[in-house]
Amino acid sequence: MYPWEYSREISTYHGMSYRGGRRGSSTHYKYTLVKEYIDDSPRQYWRKGDIVKFDDGFVPPTRESWVDWFATKRDQKKFWKRIPAIARYADNQLAIIIGRYRKIKLKYSTFIDYGVVTMMLTGPKAGKIRHYWNIKPFVKKCIFPEKIKFKYMLDAIPPEVVKIYNQPHEDTNEGRNQMLYEIYKVFHKE
Repeated sequence: MYPWEYSREISTYHGMSYRGGRRGSSTHYKYTLVKEYIDDSPRQYWRKGDIVKFDDGFVPPTRESWVDWFATKRDQKKFWKRIPAIARYADNQLAIIIGRYRKIKLKYSTFIDYGVVTMMLTGPKAGKIRHYWNIKPFVKKCIFPEKIKFKYMLDAIPPEVVKIYNQPHEDTNEGRNQMLYEIYKVFHKE
């Protein structure tokens, strides 16, 4: 099953919570998890087929010291903290959003998480698929019905992917799914 096709999976998990203290107690519980890949909606900001660019993965310090005045940018980054959501292989790389997902946990209350699924287009791990929820460490660079026209994107993305992306496609869920399947075949030979 591909992330851009609708699918639903229901599973049950067992867990144990422990509450410490003078008289520790443990409680066994059971909860249901529903994972599903959902179709796109025109109301969503992150949609299938959009090309995004990741940040450099660093959080600049909020306070500078006088030592930073004399250090180069490269030397400063040695001591900056990294954003844990951005893997090192994704620093300043381009990716395409290939799906949206929803997780519903039915515990003592209902918890719902939404997220996006991306596939790397450039970098050392081109073709790698990863789920992101709650944090979106990237910015939108190209919206699906538009063609890729920026020179830096045309140079970075493989030419066969650019050719598939720039072909005329319908702006429907089925049109997006077909385009994503063709791009997926470029990176994952079956």
